[in-house]
Amino acid sequence: MLNFYKDMLSCLDGGELASLLYTYRGSTMEYSKKWCQEILDLAYRMMQSGLIWIAYFDEYDTAEEAKNIFEQMAEQSPNIAEGGAVWSTYQYYFSGAGQAFWDEWKTSDDDALYWQKLNHIFDEHHVGFDKSCFVPVKFE
Repeated sequence: MLNFYKDMLSCLDGGELASLLYTYRGSTMEYSKKWCQEILDLAYRMMQSGLIWIAYFDEYDTAEEAKNIFEQMAEQSPNIAEGGAVWSTYQYYFSGAGQAFWDEWKTSDDDALYWQKLNHIFDEHHVGFDKSCFVPVKFE
């Protein structure tokens, strides 16, 4: 899990991640339901903790709009055209706090410490790793 989160954070480094689909590093371009759930949980945790934000055409989304985005992604498989369009529409950005956290982690060379800190941040925002499937994937 540490490597998954570290890889995903590195994709956001230095600016926007135009699509969560760009973080996929599988051997095929087939997105598994498990991967989709993990990436939705990651984005949800990061957003709820104030480490990332989601923009659509440079407009800030409200909490309700963000929930709607996650629901749309949970209902549509990125393996079909309609779902791929939903999954590739939204931009994800580090917040100032998220970028600062990531910059410190990169230069610290202490994964265990920063993994512990990330866990603490998530727990403070009630999205810790004892919880999962915040927005459950509904497609097969």
